[in-house]
Amino acid sequence: MIEYLAAPYGHPDPNVREQRMRTFYQWDAKLSLDGHYLVSPLYKVETAKHGDVPDTWAYWEQYCYELLARCDRLIVLKIDGWDTSKGVTGEIEYCRKHGIPITYIDV
Repeated sequence: MIEYLAAPYGHPDPNVREQRMRTFYQWDAKLSLDGHYLVSPLYKVETAKHGDVPDTWAYWEQYCYELLARCDRLIVLKIDGWDTSKGVTGEIEYCRKHGIPITYIDV
C-alpha cells in the first residue's frame, strides 16, 4: 500500500514553515518505522529551494494529483493550519472525488 502524507506548508513566517516541516518529518519517520510506504510533495521542499521552484498550490496542484492518483490512501497530519491550507484541502477534495480513503492524525 502506497500512502500520501499531507500537511500544511505555506505560511508567511519562515519559523512556522520550519516547525511544520519538523513535525512532518517526525511523523514521516514514525509512520515509516511502523511499515508505511509514504510519498509526499513535501519531500521536494529542499529541492525547490535550489531551483527557484514556486511554493504555491497553483504550481504544485497537478503534481499532487498525479501522486494521489497512484496512492491507496491519504494521511492528513492535522498540524495547525491543515484545515485552511489550499494544498491539504485540495488533496482532501481530490481524494473524496476519486474514492481514495483518508486517515486523519491529530498531532
